[in-house]
Amino acid sequence: GETRYETSTAVAERFFKEPKNAVIANGTNFPDGLCGGVLAYNMGGPLILAANDKTEAAVKYTEGSGTSYGAVLGGPTLISDDSAKAIFHLGADAEIIVR
Repeated sequence: GETRYETSTAVAERFFKEPKNAVIANGTNFPDGLCGGVLAYNMGGPLILAANDKTEAAVKYTEGSGTSYGAVLGGPTLISDDSAKAIFHLGADAEIIVR
């Protein structure tokens, strides 16, 4: 990919043909991606990098793969609720569950 965000979706496309879920980690904060890789593996889905102003590759990937849910790491200051909703194609009134 041209960017780290596009590269993460290219890897996901190569190794995850029809994932049901994905883990989204901030592309500028390496600890989330490092820990998120283990979570993604255990969930059986890919790790996708995104940021509040860098969601295009993640949105395109989840749309094309049919992924409709997952985990978003780092909290809303790194990946806002609106960005998470866009990535997983949720309506504006959808509830984000924090655990």
